[in-house]
Amino acid sequence: MTKPYTEDDIAAALFAIAGGMSMRKACSEYGIPRTTLHNRINGHLSHKKGAQNLQKIAPVQERALANWILVQEALGTSPTHRQIRELGESILNLEGGNIKSIMPVSMVQLPKL
Repeated sequence: MTKPYTEDDIAAALFAIAGGMSMRKACSEYGIPRTTLHNRINGHLSHKKGAQNLQKIAPVQERALANWILVQEALGTSPTHRQIRELGESILNLEGGNIKSIMPVSMVQLPKL
């Protein structure tokens, strides 16, 4: 099984390539697929960064929502799915948007929840 790689690994591999290391060697040394490095060299964004504009709420608002959930949990009053959804809808309504499904996006992107 291959070791998962991080954005730091990709950055280190790109730095090594810029320093003269071959792409094949960098891929092997840092455990990153060749297509991933090739795409990054050609200016492609990571999936996470590339999909940010598809999110229902902005990342800063998502972090605020997550912090509110954590504070409520620390106070012993963990919010329900409905309460979280209603707060998400309120955030979107302030911006003139609407919400289809805020929970899956928030829970996947904020693993501490």
